[in-house]
Amino acid sequence: NWSENLLRLIPTLSFGLRSLFELSTWAWHLPNVVLHALNAALIVALTIRIHPNPISALMAGLFFALSPLLVHPVEWVGGSYDLFATAGVLSCIIALIDKRTIIAAIAATVALLSKENAMTLPIVAALIIVATNGVPRIRSEWWAQFKQWAPILALALISLTIRAMQVSGAD
Repeated sequence: NWSENLLRLIPTLSFGLRSLFELSTWAWHLPNVVLHALNAALIVALTIRIHPNPISALMAGLFFALSPLLVHPVEWVGGSYDLFATAGVLSCIIALIDKRTIIAAIAATVALLSKENAMTLPIVAALIIVATNGVPRIRSEWWAQFKQWAPILALALISLTIRAMQVSGAD
């Protein structure tokens, strides 16, 4: 039988590491606080790339970090799924803007192995690639943008196929 958390592998592995500390409260909640801080730092990094004003970037990160809407994933142990997926998606977007395809693929893998809503990443990635490179007009431009996008699309399709097999009950 397939595990129901097969495609939520990264948070599930983190729970395994946390269980080494048994029921110690800090061991179960501190990683979520650290992940949230990482995500706030990624918001700062992303904002710098979009609008290179350090004050604006710090404000965006601060608003993200202190948003009351984001308390639940931070304080709830099960919120790790959302926090890992967010870190993966934000890292992927930053890597795409920086034209670091391999890092973007690794970040996409983290997102896809954390929560199903990361399946939207290929669409977001395509939009980011076009937004940063412009609409391709000739074949070489199409090919260059496709090479940036293809690894993320392939990872999402593999993840979707495995999830479909899992949901359908295939062994």
